[in-house]
Amino acid sequence: MGIIFEPPWNYLFSGLLTSISLPLFRKSFLALKDSISNPGRQDQSIRTVRGFRAGIIGIAFLFAAGGVYTDTSWPLWFAAAFIAEELLETGFMIFVLKKHRSKTRKPTHNLWKGRTL
Repeated sequence: MGIIFEPPWNYLFSGLLTSISLPLFRKSFLALKDSISNPGRQDQSIRTVRGFRAGIIGIAFLFAAGGVYTDTSWPLWFAAAFIAEELLETGFMIFVLKKHRSKTRKPTHNLWKGRTL
């Protein structure tokens, strides 16, 4: 197919994709552990969604690494669709959670305090 699928390069490129996925799994584990161990935090749900996002993107990178290593194109297409869907879905979830958090937050000042109409 291409140069990344030929023998010396496919091993290097698949190793690079695998090494990118390992910090994502670590980030996912730490974010989920933090969100479970601190249930009272205001941004707990956003941290949980970001933790899931990092783990699923790590899985997609492993699929891409497997596709490069075995010289097969379907894992690459699957990984690309998987990453696009996950970024879109969790992006909307984080957007909604942030909007909900800003609406439920009480104002820190009161402009009409002590004034009468």
